[in-house]
Amino acid sequence: MYRFVRIISIVLALSVYTCVSPYDVRFKKTFRVLTVEGTLTDEVEEQQVEIVETDFVNDALYRVPINDLVVQLKVNGKEVVTLQPKEKGVYTLPSGFRAKAGNRYQLVFSKPDGNYYESAEELMQSVPPIDSVYDVFVPDGYVRKEKRYASHSIFLNYQDVPNEKNYYVWSWTLWERQNLCVSTDYYDLYCNQPCWEILRSEDIDIFSDIFTDGKRVVGKKVADIPYYQSYGALLEVHQQRISENSYRFLKLLRDQNQGTGSLVDTPPEALVGNIRNITNPNEEVAGAFVVASTQKMMYWLNRENANGKAIPVGLMWRAPIVSPTSITAPCVASPTRTPFQPKGWRL
Repeated sequence: MYRFVRIISIVLALSVYTCVSPYDVRFKKTFRVLTVEGTLTDEVEEQQVEIVETDFVNDALYRVPINDLVVQLKVNGKEVVTLQPKEKGVYTLPSGFRAKAGNRYQLVFSKPDGNYYESAEELMQSVPPIDSVYDVFVPDGYVRKEKRYASHSIFLNYQDVPNEKNYYVWSWTLWERQNLCVSTDYYDLYCNQPCWEILRSEDIDIFSDIFTDGKRVVGKKVADIPYYQSYGALLEVHQQRISENSYRFLKLLRDQNQGTGSLVDTPPEALVGNIRNITNPNEEVAGAFVVASTQKMMYWLNRENANGKAIPVGLMWRAPIVSPTSITAPCVASPTRTPFQPKGWRL
């Protein structure tokens, strides 16, 4: 899932501080924007939508869930599937539901005050498979806080679908072996059980095939993975195909996120996607409902090509502070950590 809400919040916050901005007059010190984040895929995993109100009050941002929403998914304009509330503005589809390429999907929801919202109807288009993934070690390929560090650039090859307009988006998930399960300003505690750190891509990586229609694409760069450790890590690369409307929204989101904040920047545009308030057409709704067919490939990043060429930076970007005691800590499962060995992990 793309982190629309987080990125949109950053852009809205920065827009208040731009030198000349329409938001300065329109919102002044307080504003509230309905924000929707939803990506429907054909993957065998929980499908969810997040609907919140993003508040900016006295230079602080808040994400406020909206209670008692009725959220539904329309399939081909006929079948209606109801999403169930989970937590903090998150609504999930039934566990047995699976989206399919060739179907059209539309997100609809209503608020207790009677306002009714609809997304555009989105076609799920099949995406070509990833042919292969490979990595190249780069001694200074990763930039962090204006410093360069060793990294592995990740590339893939695929065959573009011919005679069609195709729009792609790539993301990745990385599992790294974690040895430290508690870290404070004073010391670190080693894990008392196997543990893996889960890292995910944060950049929006999109592409239009306007110049590559029907060609085999070779060497598409999809990630720069810092040289965290000398031993291997497990990487899952995701390739998705999206609609032209979704591509335009993600491009706007990417451009505003990367080019906002300087006093000489032009003010950001409203991050309005494909969702409309049918009851009140004057309300602008931030975010979008994206439909994306997905192909994945698991890749073992063995890091052997970095041996003797650089020093690992560590998962904490610093050396461990060893506790004077023998106390250890459990690996607590969370969205960024797991005690369960990932499928495909090599011992």
